Amino acid sequence: MALTPGDYHTAEVFDRECRERLSASWIPVCRSEELASAGTQRAVMVGTTPVLLTRDRIGAAHALSNVCRHRAITLVDGDIQADAIRCPYHLWTYRLDGGLAAAPFMEGADLAGCDLPRYAIAEWGGWVFVSLVGGLPSIGEQLAPLRGALDPGAMETLRIGFRMRWMWPAAKAIGWLCCISMWTDSRW
Repeated sequence: MALTPGDYHTAEVFDRECRERLSASWIPVCRSEELASAGTQRAVMVGTTPVLLTRDRIGAAHALSNVCRHRAITLVDGDIQADAIRCPYHLWTYRLDGGLAAAPFMEGADLAGCDLPRYAIAEWGGWVFVSLVGGLPSIGEQLAPLRGALDPGAMETLRIGFRMRWMWPAAKAIGWLCCISMWTDSRW
């Protein structure tokens, strides 16, 4: 089936892709080296969902909602290094695993259920993957058919050579799928 011009730029196609593909799959979000040390916090988007990646003191990686449970403020922009996640608005503080640690001026309030929502996270071949839904086969199981072509041990040795940042207004103007197609189809 051929793609139509609308597949490259319509909001309906983007929404369908987010709903049917991005929200129900393992999505590579960064290299493990970008989340290497304890206290690393990295904001990413999975489709239209803001996700905060963290690495705690014992080396575990976490994928959390990047939205404060108090006033829905974005918790982290970009990359930071800190021992806790602090909301810039009312200073609600979360542990690196997403558990609520402090809620100033909320004495006596029922704060049960105020931990940050958690998403599935996995590392494979030097990549960090996130899934917004539970119950998926592990990333290793999903990539098993590609094991001959994608040796995870060899992939772990790769390092970032350069970074390409999408200028979203420009990408949106010509369509995200078109940007990806131009990048992957190029024969430089």
